[in-house]
Amino acid sequence: WLQFFTHLLRTSLKTVRVVFPLGLPHVSARLLEEISQRAPNVEKFDFIVMGENFEDDVDLGTMESFFSKMQKVTKVSISAQILSPGFLSSLQGCSNLETINVLSDSLHFDDPTLPLERLPEFVKPDAFPRLTFLKLTCSLEEWNRLISSAERMAPCLRHLQINTPSTSALVFRTSLIQI
Repeated sequence: WLQFFTHLLRTSLKTVRVVFPLGLPHVSARLLEEISQRAPNVEKFDFIVMGENFEDDVDLGTMESFFSKMQKVTKVSISAQILSPGFLSSLQGCSNLETINVLSDSLHFDDPTLPLERLPEFVKPDAFPRLTFLKLTCSLEEWNRLISSAERMAPCLRHLQINTPSTSALVFRTSLIQI
């Protein structure tokens, strides 16, 4: 299927949606490399991973370097499992990015806690200059840390959705004040 898929890639391609089964990490890395070489003008990119245990199945380093080559991307949708500090940091280099949509899944909402360190420690000043839509899955504590360290991040932001299992009223109040 990979060979068939790569033959369909063209420089004129504007949208790529990949629903990827787990268990093939070498194929995911190869797939991303092929997209970046054969379809560098993609504007909308969705990468959905099916399954719960992805650490050994998706090469996150490849995902992160992929976006340095995809400068025309305006919309990115990913599975919540893929969100990592390196991944979100790599998106800072996409100056045309308008939408980041981290798709929620039952994996994180069945558990009352989320893994920490899903968001980067540091965001460049003036990061995401055209971002208007941001949907994340993270803890409110982590969101508070990010927003308090981000200088002039996403000045055009119009839609913000944070999916979190946190129930602390104090943390929620602090989040609202910082936003």
